[in-house]
Formats: sequence, structure tokens, C-alpha cells
Amino acid sequence: MLREGLRALLVGQPEFEIVGEAGDSVTAATMVRTLQPDIVILDINLGNSSGLELATRLIAEHPALKVLVLSGYDYPQYVRHAMQHGIMGYVLKGSSSQELIKAVQTVAQGQKYYDDSLNVSGYGAIPALTNRESKVLQLLAEGLPNKQIAEKLDVTTKTIETHISRLFLKLGAQNRTELILKSLELGFLGPGRI
Repeated sequence: MLREGLRALLVGQPEFEIVGEAGDSVTAATMVRTLQPDIVILDINLGNSSGLELATRLIAEHPALKVLVLSGYDYPQYVRHAMQHGIMGYVLKGSSSQELIKAVQTVAQGQKYYDDSLNVSGYGAIPALTNRESKVLQLLAEGLPNKQIAEKLDVTTKTIETHISRLFLKLGAQNRTELILKSLELGFLGPGRI
């Protein structure tokens, strides 16, 4: 139903030509390879896969491709992922049809377009965490001491201490409590984590 509405909206714009549509990530990836569109509009939720992950893959395979994400989620970590992985636009599903058209037009011109309500001014400065740092952070948030985190991740306690030191530096925290609070604030912990 969302695709039908989107198609109806875009067909009415003379500068756009819809060359295909897909309901899942496998079909979408195949169609992009075959049809080589200029722009892909992706829903962030593709059932059993992530639109953000698909977008990242498509951009890596087709560097000239412009991707615009349509999402019901304004989670900072989703927006930050989009910004850090070359996604040209991010529009919320609650936006007006005029805003969506403006977003597609802007992206088509090679410019980025992020929904006004997202407040993305500081996102570019937020550091990316490695997968291991994210796991350590999650276990810290669960209240585990260094030794138990090391056992769970099958590494030495010294390795965990190094990861925690890097987390303190990256997030500008002075202690564990501050680290957890900043992580929640920046979207590294909590609902909607990638």
C-alpha cells in the first residue's frame, strides 16, 4: 500500500520516471543491478532485513546511486548510520507529500536532504563505534564487571579495559555512569539499535 501511494505521488511529477519497485531486499538489489536507476527510495523496514543495510550495500556496489530512505523511525542511530554511509536523504513517513517530492528533487540534484524534524546538526561529529565496542558497551549497561565481560566475549580483562578506555575517549565520558548516560543520549543504547 505504501509503494502504491508513493508510485501515485511520483507518477504525477513530470521529471520522474519510475523504472521498478520491489517488496524485499533481494528483489531490490537485483533490480538495481539490472535497471541501474539514478535514485532508489528505500523503506527502512524491509520485513526480515534492514533498509539501512541494503542501502549501504547498494551504495558500495553502485557508487553513483543516490539513496533516499523513507522511515517511520527518527532514532538518532538510524539517522547517524545514514549520514555516515553515504545515504543522500532521510524522510519520515509522516512527512507531507510536498516534502517527499522536495526530498527526491534535492537528492536527484546530488544534494543531501534530511527531514527538518530530525535536527541532524551534531550527528556528523558523533563517533562510530566498532562492533566490539558496541558489545562491550551493552554488557557494561547490563552492569557486568570487566572480568565477566571478558569471559562472555572470550578475551582478556586487559582487552576489555582497553575497549572501555576507548569508549571513554570517543564519548567524552569520565566514568561508567556518564558513559552509559551519554550512550543513551546518543542512541548507542536503548530502543531501535541497529
